[in-house]
Formats: sequence, structure tokens, C-alpha cells
Amino acid sequence: SFFNHDSCPNASRYAVGDIMWFVANQDIPAGTEVCISYLEHDILCESAYRRNVMLTLDFKEDEDTSTVVDGPGIPVVDSEVQNELMAMSPFERLENIDQLMKQAAGEALPELDAPEEDGMDAHGEVWFECDLQNLRILKAITLDGMGQSKQAIDLWQQCVEFVERRLPPNDESLVVVLVQAAL
Repeated sequence: SFFNHDSCPNASRYAVGDIMWFVANQDIPAGTEVCISYLEHDILCESAYRRNVMLTLDFKEDEDTSTVVDGPGIPVVDSEVQNELMAMSPFERLENIDQLMKQAAGEALPELDAPEEDGMDAHGEVWFECDLQNLRILKAITLDGMGQSKQAIDLWQQCVEFVERRLPPNDESLVVVLVQAAL
């Protein structure tokens, strides 16, 4: 990389196909080093320990990073989980999202409801903040699709607040959640 990593980057990297460009996300005084994040921006709001684990994932072999001291070592709500949820009927999806949100917040599940050993067992541990954000987004999309706009707008507002409070200035996901909230 021609840029160094910073947990508070002053520039963002964008790519479409094999074209990549960089945009300042705040004023950068002359002589200041331009830095990007090597991590996805939604990971930057995590603890320093979790960010370091994520930064080293590509450089370690045969090491179990499924759980760390303060919860799972990687985000749980990945594209596979999101696709699985979106394949469900809206009512079943809402029920599962609500259960996952409780689990993501660290609320221990009753033993009878404990998930099977499939790599998603973060039973009683707090998940990544981006997991909660992704679950809020999926729930808002579902509620919108069911015509429950009032409940959806409340969730979109929580998503906007998360991005404004926890992600770098002018993060592209702010535009996405603001547009969704406006629809």
C-alpha cells in the first residue's frame, strides 16, 4: 500500500473493478500524512484488541480466532448469515433478527435455545458493533417491506446515529442509511 493504516483515517479508499481512488474524508492540513484504514470502516469502532486481531487475520495460519476475550474474533453477521435471513419469510426473519440482536448484545440465550456448534456460537458474549448495525439494517428493510414504516424509520434513525457517532467523517455508509431513512 502507498498509504499507512490509521484507526482514524483522513482518507477513504474506493474501488470499482480494477480502478481504485482515494478521497479525503476531512480537511487534511499541508504536511499531514494521508492515511487510510486497512479495515472496513465499521470495524474501526471496535476495541483496539479486536481491530488488531482483524488486522492480523491475513497473516496468521492455523490459529483459532473464532473467539477473543470480549466476544467473537470476527463479525458474526456476514453475507452468508444475511442471505440466510433474507431467504426467510418476513415474520420468521423478524423473529430470528430479534433473537440475534439479543444474542449480539450479550444476552445469554436459554440453554434450550443455544445455537449449535456452527461457528456462530457467541453465547453470552458481546458481538461486534457492526453485527448489531447489520441486524438493525436487515430489520428496517424487513419492516419497510411489510409496510411498517414507523418502526422502520426508528431503526433507520438508529443506523444514522451509529454511523455519525462511530464511523469516520463522511463515511459512504452515511449516505446509504440517510437515503433509506428518507424513503
